[in-house]
Amino acid sequence: MKDMTFFSIIVPVYKVEQYLGNCVESILSQTWHDYELILVDDGSPDKCGEICEEYAKKDDRVKVVHKKNGGLSSARNAGLDVCAGTYIIFIDSDDFWDDNSALENIHANLTETDADLLIFPAKRYYEKEDKYTYILNAEANRERIIDSNTNNAVKSKYVKSDPAGVYKEIKTLLCQGSKVLFVGLPCHAAAARKYVGEKYAENLFVADLICHGSPSQKLLKLFLEQHNKSFDSIQNIEFRKNNKYCLSLNDKYICHKDCLDKYSMGFLNALFFTENCYECKYASKKRISDITLGDSWGSSMSAEEQKRGISLILVQTEKGLQLLKDSNVELFDVDVENAVSNNHQLRHPSAKTEKREFFFAGLKKKKKFDSLVRKCYPKSSFKQWIKGILIKLHIKRNVLSKKHKITIPAHKT
Repeated sequence: MKDMTFFSIIVPVYKVEQYLGNCVESILSQTWHDYELILVDDGSPDKCGEICEEYAKKDDRVKVVHKKNGGLSSARNAGLDVCAGTYIIFIDSDDFWDDNSALENIHANLTETDADLLIFPAKRYYEKEDKYTYILNAEANRERIIDSNTNNAVKSKYVKSDPAGVYKEIKTLLCQGSKVLFVGLPCHAAAARKYVGEKYAENLFVADLICHGSPSQKLLKLFLEQHNKSFDSIQNIEFRKNNKYCLSLNDKYICHKDCLDKYSMGFLNALFFTENCYECKYASKKRISDITLGDSWGSSMSAEEQKRGISLILVQTEKGLQLLKDSNVELFDVDVENAVSNNHQLRHPSAKTEKREFFFAGLKKKKKFDSLVRKCYPKSSFKQWIKGILIKLHIKRNVLSKKHKITIPAHKT
């Protein structure tokens, strides 16, 4: 039986030799001592594993897990397998605490509120300029987070979610005098406002996501089943990493991580959204929410900032404006027309393709999901097939030398 401790602090470690010491020292120097520090060496090829072991020798609160490289989620899960804390804290190994009393303050907030989840402030640190900017407001720890979905797959805009029970709980909290922030698709945002009504609207803050459409959960289940995967066994699912679309399930890609799987291909071509998505009345610049959130495609900011990720926020109401002013998020003015031109859902709904009827007719005849998408988009499918072959042969794009001669058979669709 594991000895219980108040906090389990899990730090995934991979190729962070330069930053690891700063991270670990900031944790070990905390004034609150009832915690265990779990360093998960995710098969790091540098000296990170050795550094972890050195800290374990110096401090018996430090545990080290060595594992084969499997990615961030896999490393965190490995830490969860051995942890004994009442509360779990994840810290990235290139991050650090700049306040020795941070853990003590977190403990005080948790014991005071008896919360299941605490969100605390974070800052972005610019090493070259030695300066900080806030990226999350410290007051966020007072917010209630409501989540009716137990399956991680349905917490994404890439598949229809089931908001059953959420609206009722929101209204209950509002009746109790709480302030509630609701984040969802435009249709969900509209439903939340309508359910709550004008009486409690003042304390309801609504953010909607720029959504191009979403497929039924049944389609995702079918796709996974045809790849011998179970929808109900999903622990972690990702549809996209940065600008790359490739579905991964429990940290394993359906196809190669640099290739487009057929679910993603169909999604990006608006092939199988639910019928109402093609007539979405909220697909315009003026939305139903207080703020609208999305990707800032076509941004004029530096390549370095774009690599970190830039979000687009459109303010729809005075409440939304005040919400941003209180957030301490780093904000920059945006060219609204440029933002609209790079997000068609701010102008019109996704167009229904003629291929949609063929696709669903094929599904009714029990034809394979991947085969139907391939027939709908033969050229794109062929390119992805070629790409997969080149990857397997370890031949990079645009660097095929004259020494390589590849014969590729005709690809049947």
